[in-house]
Amino acid sequence: FLLSHYTVATFIVPIVLYVVALILFFIAGFKDPGLLRRNTNSFGCHENIIKVVHKGVYKKTRLCPTCQIAKPFRSAHCADCDNCVLRFDHHCPWIGNCVANRNYIYFYFFLLFLNLTLFLIGGLAITHIVVFFQEFDRSSKNYVAFGLCECIITLFVIIFILVEMLFVTGLFFYHTYLIMSNLTTKEELKKWYNEVDKGKVS
Repeated sequence: FLLSHYTVATFIVPIVLYVVALILFFIAGFKDPGLLRRNTNSFGCHENIIKVVHKGVYKKTRLCPTCQIAKPFRSAHCADCDNCVLRFDHHCPWIGNCVANRNYIYFYFFLLFLNLTLFLIGGLAITHIVVFFQEFDRSSKNYVAFGLCECIITLFVIIFILVEMLFVTGLFFYHTYLIMSNLTTKEELKKWYNEVDKGKVS
């Protein structure tokens, strides 16, 4: 339908966008998110806060009891990976990896290109139905039912994309908000839970 009614670009562009999204998906999934090396020499300390020397000055920092390292600022221990991760955002089950310091940008652009793909394919699917009914023979009594049967796959695509967009588009705008606020998902959730504990959020 696209090839017969429009230019070949309407067929190629969604494929290119999807391939780019797929490449970014695999990079985000396989790239080291910022795993911190464990300390084989135990501190012999089970307290959460310890003192370390930084540039000749004693400073308090958090100790990871599992990795036995002084955790850098904004790092966290991932329960799924069982490792401390630099500037930890969240563990994503869809990419099977943590989203953190070194792969966050690939994860964000993966969401961007996936949204562009969904919007474009959704727009083309709606266009297909509109143009199909404009060209359809309306002399038949049940032309609407016949037309919908002819476009059943296109209707399925539209429903599928709408469901996908509830999650993917929402996640994209949420991470856009986090970037603009200079926050990670973990920090945002911690901030929200603190507000709930203080009674600011019902």
